[in-house]
Amino acid sequence: MKHENEKGMALLATAILLPVIIGIVGLGIDLGVAYAVRTSAQAAADAGALAGATSYMLDPTPNPVNDAVLVTNAHTILGQAINIGSGNVSVATCSTPQGAANCVTVTVPTSAPTFFAKIFGFAGVPITVKATALAGGPGSGTGAFCMKPIFAPQSLISGYSSGQDIPDIRPSNPNNALVPSDYYSLNFGGGCTGVPNPCPLPPVSQSVPWTDGTSSTSAGNPTYMAGWTNCLAIPIKCGDNIPVATGSTPNSTGKAAYQAGYTDTWNSLGNYGSNNSDTSNSLVVAALWQNGFMPSGGNNATAYVTVSGFVELFIDPYTDSSGQTAVSAHLIKQFTCSAGAGGGGGAGSGTGPLGAPLKLVQP
Repeated sequence: MKHENEKGMALLATAILLPVIIGIVGLGIDLGVAYAVRTSAQAAADAGALAGATSYMLDPTPNPVNDAVLVTNAHTILGQAINIGSGNVSVATCSTPQGAANCVTVTVPTSAPTFFAKIFGFAGVPITVKATALAGGPGSGTGAFCMKPIFAPQSLISGYSSGQDIPDIRPSNPNNALVPSDYYSLNFGGGCTGVPNPCPLPPVSQSVPWTDGTSSTSAGNPTYMAGWTNCLAIPIKCGDNIPVATGSTPNSTGKAAYQAGYTDTWNSLGNYGSNNSDTSNSLVVAALWQNGFMPSGGNNATAYVTVSGFVELFIDPYTDSSGQTAVSAHLIKQFTCSAGAGGGGGAGSGTGPLGAPLKLVQP
């Protein structure tokens, strides 16, 4: 009789607890599906925002809304197509420590299907995600942040990987420079005479403006030195033609790096001594240019390069005030103009406000 009672109690307990257990399992499944939907939607919004922001970097006539919509809708959520429109994309001017920039925000509304919750009348869980990407630098926000007056052949930089040390970015001996037998610095004070459009620099008769409100006279070496301490207030974008200075200026880069005060310490990617973030003042951007060792025009005419991308560098601490030691740097990331809206956006995510032309700022 006692055994019969225990058996009956077990059946009763099972009958009471089984719906609870099923409910917990069902709720867990619904929550898991909702999480998967939100993750997929956020990935689509991130990609769309970055694609829209990349439009400012790659296109002479940017169309950030169209690019953001196309890339976002190329994604799926649980196999279902996303179908946002221009109303889900907003473009605004946003502020950065270096000045105004362009921000593109993508909103993706969707719904996560439910299974157990349908019993209680919940056919789906509404989910809305947003992502904002920032493009450009000071002024109109169409160029790189804190552009430095050096550049490198894209073919050479492509041989380096993130975190790798670049021993001599512009040494005092031109035979050891990135480009053989010459220094090849961007000449911010060179004006655009003899350089085809688009060339964004002011005339030689004008001073070169910096984002802190100061300016430098259009003389070669002083402007080059100032370019290491300051950020150029003229946005530089893909496809721009920039004049090149090819003269010998021994030790200028070392002295400029010393004056600029690059004090953070390289430990590893994202670990810069006391500053373990992408706000390190040692992060800078240099221009990339297409294959070939001699810029257009050569040494006997106005030499210039066409910007084919950007490279983010960590300038190693420099303590030689005489500039006798070559300046070294670590490669952070590359941004190539040929990457396309989606690819270029992916490459730029998570980079620093002092170093990168493209950044995902939300979430």
